[in-house]
Amino acid sequence: MLDEGKVIYDGALHHLKETWGEGKELHFQFLENVDLQSVQAVTAGLPVKWELDEKEQLFIAYTEDNDELISQLIAKIVAAYKIKDLKIHETSTEEIIRNIYEKGVVKFG
Repeated sequence: MLDEGKVIYDGALHHLKETWGEGKELHFQFLENVDLQSVQAVTAGLPVKWELDEKEQLFIAYTEDNDELISQLIAKIVAAYKIKDLKIHETSTEEIIRNIYEKGVVKFG
C-alpha cells in the first residue's frame, strides 16, 4: 500500500484484515416478531452492537472477528428465536483501505 509515493504497508492481506478490519456483521431475519430491545437483552454481556433495518426487518449485530464470540452470539439468538435467515459479513479489503485513508490513520511501522 502506498501513500504519497511511500510504501506504508507491505505485508500479508490476512494481517491487514486482522489489524484494520472492523469486525464482522451478522444479519439476522426472524420468523417471528422481534423487537430490538429483546434482542439486546438476550445478548447482554456480549460485546455486540445492534441495529435494526426496519424496512427489511433485518437485525444487524456488529461484533469482533472472534470465532468463539460469534458462536456464542449465534447460539444465544438461535436458542431464543426462530431464524429465517442468517448471513455473516466481514469487512472487505476495499473497505479497510478506504477507512484507513478516510480516517487518516495511516501509521504503519
